[in-house]
Amino acid sequence: MSKITYVFILFILLSCGESQQTEVVQEVEKSSSITKEDIAQIKYTEYVVDPKVAVYTENWNKYTELNDVIAKLKLGDYSYFQDNQEILSTLLTDLQKTIPKELNSPSVMARLVAVENACLKLESLANLSNIDNEEMVSVIGEVLIAFNNMRLQMNKKLERESQQIYKP
Repeated sequence: MSKITYVFILFILLSCGESQQTEVVQEVEKSSSITKEDIAQIKYTEYVVDPKVAVYTENWNKYTELNDVIAKLKLGDYSYFQDNQEILSTLLTDLQKTIPKELNSPSVMARLVAVENACLKLESLANLSNIDNEEMVSVIGEVLIAFNNMRLQMNKKLERESQQIYKP
């Protein structure tokens, strides 16, 4: 065989490799998009903050910020958790430090820790490129469940305190 034949075969092999790499990159880009519909398939109970609790949370800025992040997460936007570890850690730390005294109880603090753990897990997975959609949706579900359990505990705390129980 002549040198031209070898160069031609080498050119064909290299060009085939490039097209396969392009297909793999396109496939990864397609699989990394999570939609609102994917999030809607997550089974969890969503609790609304009781009006009595809302009085205390309206001035709790870090809770409002987390609530906004969760609202975006429900739409499939988890960009807040990508390459944002320092800001996320600050938010979660400040959330615990600034909790209103009326809502501060061991049960609510335990749920705050659960929210923190779920958010940090989501943040660590959101920065990986080889995570499939099912696993990502599952972790997003964990964050949503933890956040709603925290809301439930805040509601229960004020509900228990408002009950008038008389002992005979």
